[in-house]
Amino acid sequence: MDFAKRWRRCELQIDIHHHYGSKVYDSGSPVIGDLILCPTKDIRSAGVQITLKGESKVQLENLTAGATTTHHFLELDMPIPESSYPEAGTFLAGTTYIIPFHYVIPHELPSIACSHNVDSTVVKEHHQHLPPSMGNWEKDDMAPIFTRVVYSIKATIFHKPYAGQPYSTYTDACRIINVIPPSPEQPPLSIYKSSKRYALTKTKQIRKGLLSGSLGHVTAVAAQAQPLHLFPDGRGDAQSSVPISLTFKPAALDVIPPQVTKLSAKIRAYTWYQPSQASGLPDLGVA
Repeated sequence: MDFAKRWRRCELQIDIHHHYGSKVYDSGSPVIGDLILCPTKDIRSAGVQITLKGESKVQLENLTAGATTTHHFLELDMPIPESSYPEAGTFLAGTTYIIPFHYVIPHELPSIACSHNVDSTVVKEHHQHLPPSMGNWEKDDMAPIFTRVVYSIKATIFHKPYAGQPYSTYTDACRIINVIPPSPEQPPLSIYKSSKRYALTKTKQIRKGLLSGSLGHVTAVAAQAQPLHLFPDGRGDAQSSVPISLTFKPAALDVIPPQVTKLSAKIRAYTWYQPSQASGLPDLGVA
């Protein structure tokens, strides 16, 4: 970016009311603010565009070079009334102009967001859900570095440098917001014995040492946990639990059950991404 463009960006600011870095917006949340323009020179034949944007980015790397695929899944333009423009359509140097905007985060994407062929209506419904922000949080959101979902308010000032010429960009500004839209609760997963990713039952042989005989087998059986619901502000969640039962089958009658001295758990997140349109959902049962 050259010096002129950097300087012009100082002339334009986006102020979102009651906004802070860790604020979370969800469906139905208002995004209200002002576009503040203070040009250093006259902007003649000016035009203003304010857009609520949602885009996903997937970066693919190969042996030669990397490529980024960007998908714009949401673009809502704010109508700018004529009263927001100065007389004669010229923003005067040294004068501060304030243009308000008001958005409401939608509950779903328009039907055109999934106009390609899909395997079922379930896939179409998934594709019309707003995806949550990824890769822009203050803390690790467990998303891979090759994928991002970004929501932003973007403002652009257009002008005609000379009469008879087409509009060109004079300056622009952008403010990123984090969105976690509510999603419908999904039914329990269909987990098969051949699944490599999920298991509700595991059995392990117990030995005192590598060279000693078997003491028996311990089998752990778990039930699927209830979904973990985040609070609308993103700062807390409703508790959930995973009930697990342990069964010990001794190799001989005189073998006593081992004593449980330590319990640990971890969360593993999976993200599927591809540069082209997806017609189905990842196979959660087998893959």
